[in-house]
Amino acid sequence: MNIVELYNSVGNKLKEMDINNPTTLDINFNDQSDTVTGMLTSIGIFPTARAMLNGHLHKLFSAIIVMAYKSNETIDIPTRKLSNFHDQGMSTQFLKWFDHCVKENLLISHYDNAYGRLSIGDLINRTLTSSQ
Repeated sequence: MNIVELYNSVGNKLKEMDINNPTTLDINFNDQSDTVTGMLTSIGIFPTARAMLNGHLHKLFSAIIVMAYKSNETIDIPTRKLSNFHDQGMSTQFLKWFDHCVKENLLISHYDNAYGRLSIGDLINRTLTSSQ
């Protein structure tokens, strides 16, 4: 699924969740997103400096990976042009984080960087499968 579509659907899903209305919460999705965020932080993909400031971006990025996993889709990155990411409202750091995920084999690409179709790697697959 195109990264922009994933970004928009995840953004909508996170906005719909209201702590004061338990029927809107998807606890499993939230837990899996937090698990992936912790994994990416411990591996060093997310910086720990200013995590309080950028934590919402870390959560959003992790939720994109979880959404792709849950819908059994690839994460399609059609361009590496940062202005396209910015124009769609996404953080330009996403591309750097996707590159780190490819380097660590958390996401699998046919290229040396995050371009084209990224499939979910074995470590994330096993982790999310065991957390269901």
